Amino acid sequence: MTRIVFINDAISPFQCDVARAAARRGLDLQLLFNSRPSLHGRPKHWENWSTVSEDMARFGRVAAHGINEAQMIAWFAAQLGDLRPDIVIAASYKRWARDAALAYARAKKVPLGLWAEQPEPAAKPKQVLKSLYIARQLRGFDFCFAIGDRAARIYGDALGNHDHTFMIPYAQDFDAFDPALRQARTDDDLRVLFSGRFQARHNFDLIVESMKRVDEMRLPRPVRYLFSGNGPERSRLEALAQERPDLGRRIEIYDQPFEAFEDRARHYLMADLFLYPSRYSGWGLAVPEAMAAGLPIITTRGVAAARHYVDHGLNGVFVDQTADSITAALARLLSNPELLRNMGERARTSALRGSADAIAERMHLALSYMGIEPK
Repeated sequence: MTRIVFINDAISPFQCDVARAAARRGLDLQLLFNSRPSLHGRPKHWENWSTVSEDMARFGRVAAHGINEAQMIAWFAAQLGDLRPDIVIAASYKRWARDAALAYARAKKVPLGLWAEQPEPAAKPKQVLKSLYIARQLRGFDFCFAIGDRAARIYGDALGNHDHTFMIPYAQDFDAFDPALRQARTDDDLRVLFSGRFQARHNFDLIVESMKRVDEMRLPRPVRYLFSGNGPERSRLEALAQERPDLGRRIEIYDQPFEAFEDRARHYLMADLFLYPSRYSGWGLAVPEAMAAGLPIITTRGVAAARHYVDHGLNGVFVDQTADSITAALARLLSNPELLRNMGERARTSALRGSADAIAERMHLALSYMGIEPK
């Protein structure tokens, strides 16, 4: 079996999903994590899923909390020495992940790859300098698994080798998101969901304005708005509820932490339509999760996952970042439940391209293409 070690940041349930799927294809994907998600502000459900004990015993190792960067690199070096991988992949072109992976790959003469989202956007005057920095950091790397189309372009340019740059996005098991698991409803209301941090980059000002306008249209079926998450933009929703009490009674905010990672599916299965009109998202896990639950999506081309999964007018809608555009899309879909249902069925099919099994197969094919055949 070809052994791959992936050096990552915090523990990731969906990376374990991929490791399980990879094993079925002759790839032994071992995961090295530098810490636990809850130590970086993420909810504890990121460390709790149905097979966590089995997965971490089989695939995962976590560094001790509180060690400095030099100790971190030494810990990774020791784990790599113990695991003796045939391929090393880093989750970042910066600092400890890159340094530990590069040192081992050079010493053992094994292939070295990057598996990462696009870097944070830089202001135009700094773009050239950032590109030069990334190219310098990727010297000695052999390939890239890019999480998104822009990541593929940026890292392919930096590597100077687009032939060894592959679209390999995040993946996970979608069993918990199966629309067949939906609970029966006692009303005829349609439900629009937003899931994620309540941050300005998700255009909450436009979401609120669009909700007002749709409310004034008096659509054939009542519309409820579900918000799963929390954050500073919550104040806009609270102000809207005070301004328009009738609409406020149809706003439901779910801000309690999940117990387990699979519980993330719960609110998707309560909804009919997903609203995610963000200015920017380096990937956007909520997109394939919503689509896997059979939800069409209203989103923007600033969301990397949406550019990968959404076929405009077929399984979702791309909108401009204006209240006019978002309102028009909401009205069109919410006034036509049959269209909403048909698009949702296509969304589910599209999302399965990002299942753990599908992405493990893409990894297998990419490695074979580069001449790195599973043992």
